[in-house]
Amino acid sequence: MTGILKYALLPAMALAMAHWLAVRPRSLRLDAILDFQYFAAGIVLSAVSAELLPQIFARHNPPWIVMGFLAGMSLAHVTATAVEKWQPLDLRLLVTMLLVNACIAGLLIGAAFVASPRQGRLLSVALIGRMAFVGLNAPHVAGLSVSRTFSAGLATAGACGVLIALAVLNFAVSDHLPHPLFDVMLALGLTGILYVTTRDLLLEIQDELKAGLRTRLFCVGYLLFLVFHMLAIGSADPEPIP
Repeated sequence: MTGILKYALLPAMALAMAHWLAVRPRSLRLDAILDFQYFAAGIVLSAVSAELLPQIFARHNPPWIVMGFLAGMSLAHVTATAVEKWQPLDLRLLVTMLLVNACIAGLLIGAAFVASPRQGRLLSVALIGRMAFVGLNAPHVAGLSVSRTFSAGLATAGACGVLIALAVLNFAVSDHLPHPLFDVMLALGLTGILYVTTRDLLLEIQDELKAGLRTRLFCVGYLLFLVFHMLAIGSADPEPIP
């Protein structure tokens, strides 16, 4: 339990520190944040392909996996549509956006630690970039006037707490769940992170001048995590599927 708590703190701290950095008077330019987004997305998708997809294939339970995918896609779609429709966001939608991203990350970390401690550690590290992007981008989506309020700071702190609590709770509960329900939770978290990550990328692909640079950043992020993954697992045999 101590291990998952320690590693769940990493993406939560990234979210909090990034939000604090973004609301400072001399914050990062939006272009720099979007460049970082592609790098972070490459890391996340590399982690998904290296760590989670093999788990899903090995479990071989298509009906429950499909159910989890549909649930995750629906949750992410409803949230993303609301965020796009109501920009600039009011505080309620900003809270919703932060909480959905935190819940998806918490679900994934908890499920990954159930599969194996190594997978949980690697996925937690991979999610640092994604949660940092969420924290950096929130003020640009919601507006600085909203993001600099005390309530917005509390919302960010609350999202960090939800991420950690959900990761620990999912880890504690999932080990005692029937396998089909665990498959649903794993697929829900996987689809949620895939949806929000790829959707964010597609929204920015219209900028032709930046397309080449951001594509390269995505590939560098993807490669970086693959190398990190290979160095982390070394020559150890794959861990058994629960």
